[in-house]
Amino acid sequence: VENTEKFGSACAKARVIIGEKASVKADIRCLNLDIWGTLVGDVTVQDTLTLKSESELTGNVRSSRLVIELGARFAGSNETINR
Repeated sequence: VENTEKFGSACAKARVIIGEKASVKADIRCLNLDIWGTLVGDVTVQDTLTLKSESELTGNVRSSRLVIELGARFAGSNETINR
């Protein structure tokens, strides 16, 4: 998702990437998730969720691994799950 605003929910059996100019309001379930832009919603990630520097995530997270780069912002709860 890049240079756009999206609403709703998404489910993918692969990697989802939210681009740096994207603003997404959705619940997401996927294998891996890289956030460069803004996401408001709950996420369930089977493997790795990565918040890139300058990204914003507001919502509850369930993931096996959470990587938060310096400068990223996260507001919500985090639950570590087994793969």
